[in-house]
Amino acid sequence: MAEVKVMGTVAASNVAVGKAAVQSSTFAISSTANKAVDGNTDGNFNNGSIMHSLYEMKPWWQVDLGATVSVSSIEIWNRTDCCLERLNDYWVFVSNTPFLASDTPETLATRAGTWNNHQTVQPNPSSVISAGGAQGRYVRVQLSGWNYLNMAEVKVMGIVLSGGTSPPPDSGLIIPPITIAPAHSVSLSWAVSSSPSISGYDVYRGTVSGGPYTKLTLLPLLSTSYVDVTGWLDKPTT
Repeated sequence: MAEVKVMGTVAASNVAVGKAAVQSSTFAISSTANKAVDGNTDGNFNNGSIMHSLYEMKPWWQVDLGATVSVSSIEIWNRTDCCLERLNDYWVFVSNTPFLASDTPETLATRAGTWNNHQTVQPNPSSVISAGGAQGRYVRVQLSGWNYLNMAEVKVMGIVLSGGTSPPPDSGLIIPPITIAPAHSVSLSWAVSSSPSISGYDVYRGTVSGGPYTKLTLLPLLSTSYVDVTGWLDKPTT
């Protein structure tokens, strides 16, 4: 074993807020696509934080997260001053492939590499849809038929991925020199991260410096120590 890395496990956060959003049509100048990612869940249309399409066939709204994200859940916040039933038949999609204006729930539900979820219960005022770690850069919400599409907020809870490799160590994570215990085991210990976003620690092992790495921990560690009894550290690195 040439290298061991200890990674802070970052808690899922709303990665959609403030990101670039577009929609199939716009009802009014005060109901543009960005209103669904402004961080405001106020469902009263008159308060100016609702995205709202025209009355059309299968209207859609989508957001570009800017990077591939492991999505744990998606929260849909409904309009509340009226018309909750408009969101009683809609789809949610997650993909690394950009969506086209011509895409429909029928085409996207069978498209390779696109996660989908069909909802038939209106959010009142919100619904949380588990995505189970679905990976994608683009998220779309689309109605199944004719209606207005209006939502107060779409929260995409997840973790930004780093190109398919293990994430870089948290800048607040200080790892002291590694000590080698007998019986072909490696004992690790590290200082508690000062970052409030760190909820636990994952340990990775690599055979060469720079990876690739194999994850050793099944679940994030709450402690600040770990003993690897399956490998031998030939070239200690920190």
